[in-house]
Amino acid sequence: MGSFILFIFGAFEDHEELQFFCLEHFTKVSESGIKFVIESGGNCVIIFETEKDRETLIKDVKETLSIEHIKFYLMFEKDKVFLAELPESLNNFIFKPAESNKEDSVPIKFHVSYIEQTYDLDEILDKIQISGVESLTEGEKKFLDEFGK
Repeated sequence: MGSFILFIFGAFEDHEELQFFCLEHFTKVSESGIKFVIESGGNCVIIFETEKDRETLIKDVKETLSIEHIKFYLMFEKDKVFLAELPESLNNFIFKPAESNKEDSVPIKFHVSYIEQTYDLDEILDKIQISGVESLTEGEKKFLDEFGK
């Protein structure tokens, strides 16, 4: 069984319309149910598990997301997240086991105000070799500091 995280960037009219989409349409993609977070701007994050093979999963996701309200989307395997900078509430929602209580069924609203840039280790090492360590940006230095952790 694979675990996936799907980021949807959309233009839904309101929170209820997006919640309806998640509960009534996207649940067809995952036989195990879904967890979702709705961002106040009409975007959402859906976390789900499935036993479908890759080809079937891609086909089902594309069919489900082919509506006019969805502008674009990104999907990742949950256990292959390399680097993420997330608000604590979203990080806990995605990566910590859910306690079974009534609050877990209520979507959490959040706002992400930045996007963490990704870096390539080989490119950073080449840059150091050519221009020296002082040529690195703060983000590149942070990436190197956290690389081996």
